Amino acid sequence: MKGDISMDKFMSFAKNVAKVSELKAKKLSRVTTKNDLLFRLGEQVYSQFPTLDVEAINTMIGEAHRLDFEIESLEEAINYAKGLKICKQCGAAMKSDMAFCGKCGAKFEDPVESEEAECKCDKCDNCEDEVPAKDVTDEELFNKGAESEDKDTEA
Repeated sequence: MKGDISMDKFMSFAKNVAKVSELKAKKLSRVTTKNDLLFRLGEQVYSQFPTLDVEAINTMIGEAHRLDFEIESLEEAINYAKGLKICKQCGAAMKSDMAFCGKCGAKFEDPVESEEAECKCDKCDNCEDEVPAKDVTDEELFNKGAESEDKDTEA
């Protein structure tokens, strides 16, 4: 019986490691896409300087904003999967069960308080895609990734 419990813990740990790796790969993909986009944006601005195509530039900037949001959401999901939360005051990573930051002493928000947090992007005039009106919780992102992983294994 005791061996079964440690095997369950091991399997849970292995799934978590796999999930973190999957989230990191998605984040790297988004960062690469954003870097390519910014490179193309720079080329377009440079080559069209006297007669800039403002609409095309605004579209690219909107896409960059959307990618920033995705990258940040993936980073939060990675930290959640690792059992960490990031201090908004100093940026230090702490265990998720801590009430205060061990580096600067700032109090972490209760999850209930942060449910109605404002959107990271107010859908500026440059954004082409809708950005969610409320922050998606780390747990929702983590679970969404697990659901898509289950669908991939079924296929």
